[in-house]
Amino acid sequence: MLKTGKKLMVKVATVFAGIIMLVGIMAAGGDNRLPGTLKIVQASPVEDLNITSQQKTEIEAIFRQASGEIKELKKNTRGQIKQNPFGGKQRNQQIRELREQIQTIRTNALENVRKELTPSQQTTFGQFIANRKGAGENRKELLKNLELTRQQKQEIAKINEKSKVQIWDVFGDSAISIEQKVTQIKKIKQASAKTVREQLTANQQTQFDAWQQRKVSAF
Repeated sequence: MLKTGKKLMVKVATVFAGIIMLVGIMAAGGDNRLPGTLKIVQASPVEDLNITSQQKTEIEAIFRQASGEIKELKKNTRGQIKQNPFGGKQRNQQIRELREQIQTIRTNALENVRKELTPSQQTTFGQFIANRKGAGENRKELLKNLELTRQQKQEIAKINEKSKVQIWDVFGDSAISIEQKVTQIKKIKQASAKTVREQLTANQQTQFDAWQQRKVSAF
């Protein structure tokens, strides 16, 4: 269970890195200033990335479709879990399978987004994700150091999943401006980190705050 959880953390971190990158990609386009320019500051030299209005529209559609599929999957699976007369191991197995299916949908969606980019954009996108993979290791180290209880792990997993659902909904919402997307996503991430902190003991909160001050990307 623990090993599976760690693997999922790394996968989630990778997908989340892609989401963070897409905030920049879509913001680059703006609403009425397309194509736009995005400057991404990394360890490598600063690079420019342009996006067209058509790309923005296609990206939003991909997120809407993925979000819809995930919500429908959750609805159906939760009904099956409630009706499961055996519970226990079978219930846990159903939950693990649900998480894997959700992860597959999100991973495929990001791959479809990548296909909407030009070769140059894909290169920058790939470099950014590669540089952000360290977030998964940061998260693993933080959670290990916090020595979370089983209940804390479950609650934090729920909080993180909720924030991901909200962020994907924001990405798929074509009715709001880019600036509104960025603002909403920032608020979601801040609220998520605050709620995670509330699940911790005083000693754990001290460690968590230290990580936040170091601006380590974990949540």
